[in-house]
Amino acid sequence: MGRLLLPILAPVLGLWSPASPARAGEPVLLDEATAVVDGEVITRGEVWEQAALVECEQVLERCLAPEPSPESLRPALDTLIRQHLVLTEARDMDVPQVTEEERARLLTRTRTRFASDDKYRQFLRLHRLTEEDLGELLARALRVERAQEARLKLLPPVQDAEVEAYFRENRVRFGGAPLGQVAEAIRLRLLTQRREEFLSQWLYELRSRANVQILADPARVPVMGK
Repeated sequence: MGRLLLPILAPVLGLWSPASPARAGEPVLLDEATAVVDGEVITRGEVWEQAALVECEQVLERCLAPEPSPESLRPALDTLIRQHLVLTEARDMDVPQVTEEERARLLTRTRTRFASDDKYRQFLRLHRLTEEDLGELLARALRVERAQEARLKLLPPVQDAEVEAYFRENRVRFGGAPLGQVAEAIRLRLLTQRREEFLSQWLYELRSRANVQILADPARVPVMGK
């Protein structure tokens, strides 16, 4: 695994043209550059790895699918771009690296999703992953999560006055329940909304400062030899 550094973007942009979706059984060009973020290439193979991992975590039956579903590929590319942006920021935030012990626990947790070690190895082979590759994917996601949580610590807490105002404005939704019974649920709702808006704005700012180029639609698969 591993990404390629791209010092000159123009030649790659000139070489790409949209491709038709691959038919079942056709070899797919996985080394195609799909996006470039601040000079760093994200390949189609990396997008497939990310999509396959997310689908496996969400739906056990998808773990041994021969390839990720087409609808999972664009979100996977968005995730990889977001990870790059956040990890670049994480270096300036002193976010701790994932330790080898933590990486091992992440791998163990993933391995236990499979009925047997043979099934786990089959998953790795299907998606051309080594355990080191998988560990890197999992560790990267954890560090991104840590960076986001560190950023969220800048958020002020939800004040009692905000809870009371929400209760007054939405009293009918609570079916006559007193404020004391629903205050914590309201506080959690407001905090969740605030966190989502805060992260969305932060990621928007990170992306606006970065040089992000989408070179290929990951849902349109180029076939080798075409």
